Amino acid sequence: KVKAIANLYGPLMALNHMVQQDYFPKALAPLLLAFVTKPNSALESCSFARHSLLQTLYKV
Repeated sequence: KVKAIANLYGPLMALNHMVQQDYFPKALAPLLLAFVTKPNSALESCSFARHSLLQTLYKV
């Protein structure tokens, strides 16, 4: 069984960094946007990291 991660700050900041790299497929940005903009209490608990990732995804 898979356990949910309690704090998503680290994974979101890692995604934020990866999205800015040349190796990241830019075609995946809309897919990530769909997941990150969906209402989710785990994402809302780390709003700064979520907001940073959203800003980066909209720039890509």
